[in-house]
Amino acid sequence: MTDRFFENNRKRLFEALGKDFEFSIKSGSTDFDWLTGYGRFEDIVYSAVSHGGEIEQALYIPKTDPMKERWFGRMLHADEVRGIPVKDREEFTGEAKGHEIIAHLRAFKQEEEIETLKKSIALTGEGIKALCGAIKPGAYEYNLRAAFEKVIADAGWREPCFATIVAAGANSLCLHYHECEKQIKEGEIILMDLGARVEYNGADISRTIPANEEQRGMVQLSTDCIDYVCEKAEPGMTIKQLNEIQDEYLSRYLKGDVTNYRWHSISHHLGFDCHDTCGRDEPVAAGSVFTLEVGIYFEDKGWGVRTEDDVLMTADKSVNLSKDIIPRLIKI
Repeated sequence: MTDRFFENNRKRLFEALGKDFEFSIKSGSTDFDWLTGYGRFEDIVYSAVSHGGEIEQALYIPKTDPMKERWFGRMLHADEVRGIPVKDREEFTGEAKGHEIIAHLRAFKQEEEIETLKKSIALTGEGIKALCGAIKPGAYEYNLRAAFEKVIADAGWREPCFATIVAAGANSLCLHYHECEKQIKEGEIILMDLGARVEYNGADISRTIPANEEQRGMVQLSTDCIDYVCEKAEPGMTIKQLNEIQDEYLSRYLKGDVTNYRWHSISHHLGFDCHDTCGRDEPVAAGSVFTLEVGIYFEDKGWGVRTEDDVLMTADKSVNLSKDIIPRLIKI
């Protein structure tokens, strides 16, 4: 991300706080990352104080310690900081606690952020191709995970957006299955929930490889449901409303209460965090990026399916940014 990106985020914060405020936040949170771009360094405080609109900013960083760097790696040096005056960490004696308004601001993406997210989605698509190429008799879930994450590493990024899920057979019923220890049997369903991260923004994509016609039909239903919700979604809708649209569609095809099969929400905001900090009641307004995630689970049958795409809300409609990632529906 460019220096201008972080500078704009700070300006947005100042406008939201008004003419008189005292604000400070410590490194270790993605809110700090979003404001400064120096989040990977420890024990740093960003502070901004305004009296009548005159704003004084400072980044309080620890003194460079060669011995500490020898043991634990490079510290942030004063001459590396751009756009913010630097002060000695020991000079800051207040309380660094951030502000809840940042969560609201983060819901609205700058163009640079959206473009970075598109790169993450494209890289995720390449990783899924590699994962599918690693499927063979005797393979373990962790072999498939490794194939996906190697694509990310080879592209120059050290880690995925979140812990990669590759779940075969009954493991597809565990929503946050991370062990990836099972040897995959021939004819088993394989569910994947994964995402690459380029710079600060990560993708969150789910795809399912069915093993029979019944499972294929459920994958098709989850995919069609996403397309339906995406078409109906409008600026200002809440996640609760998106859930209602999803359930109305699924009820046409599933018997009884759809929540018996639909175990989780259809959506969450996406950004610097996979589940971004803005709450479920935050509308998906123009400029928001969010997921559409339709899971259908059959505990009595021992398997579940999930399709998930990443969506941008524009001024008048939603746009599925990951619709072209193959395979949204893989042939048996």
